[in-house]
Amino acid sequence: MEVITLLFEAPLQSWGDESLFENRKTTSYPTKSAITGLICAANGAERGGDKEKEIISILNNCKTEIYVMEQGEILEDYHTVDTNEKNNLVTRRYYIMDGKFGCTIEGKNLTKIETGLANPKWGGWLGRRCCIPSERIYRGKFKNKEEALKELGDVKLRIIEDENGTVTKDVAVDFEKRIFSSRKIIVEKIMKNELKIENETK
Repeated sequence: MEVITLLFEAPLQSWGDESLFENRKTTSYPTKSAITGLICAANGAERGGDKEKEIISILNNCKTEIYVMEQGEILEDYHTVDTNEKNNLVTRRYYIMDGKFGCTIEGKNLTKIETGLANPKWGGWLGRRCCIPSERIYRGKFKNKEEALKELGDVKLRIIEDENGTVTKDVAVDFEKRIFSSRKIIVEKIMKNELKIENETK
């Protein structure tokens, strides 16, 4: 199977979990549903359209792994909103500052999503529209994961699916109806050279 590699690097990122208007949290790494949404946008898939449904189906049948190169720090953005009432509404929005993450997507029919990633129809942002990537997101398509991981450099953590892991509800089913399903994940600490990333000068 072929493997696509993505890179998420920016001054600010925000990967919403179960956020409410007053308290917009971020997970500490990119969510699978957010990555799916980003790929749908890059391919110009309309919300609720057949193309979006096809991309969701392809990605949900792929093996997706998230990698942490730099965890960054959490930034709290404090807001007050004038509601024309006695007390203003207080909102808090959270961001990952100076984080760097990667993603590999392994599966079939990747050509159908690769075109949009290489030449995006709509702009991609890292969780919110104010979170503009500082580096190119799409890093290429590779024959195997070892080749794909060379694009990411030194990895510190890896988030993978595991039946004994923690339940997280980040699998997109229908963006228009805001339906998501769950999966189980674990976070693994990566020892240097465990992923066989060859960075040495030959």
